[in-house]
Amino acid sequence: MLNSNSEVKTLFLTSTLSQEGKSFTTANLAASFALSGKKTLILGLDLRASKLSNFLNVDESNIDVC
Repeated sequence: MLNSNSEVKTLFLTSTLSQEGKSFTTANLAASFALSGKKTLILGLDLRASKLSNFLNVDESNIDVC
């Protein structure tokens, strides 16, 4: 249970089905955290159908996968 005094270090979003809003929710949560001054890192791990780059307006040709 979280309260207003606790600091969240890691947040993991997942679901069993596609089209449930994971990428949309992730992008909006990250934007909210970043706008509030929190250090924010998003890892989009769907290598077959990445949607986060679309939400964040990122050109996928500049992304390296190692």
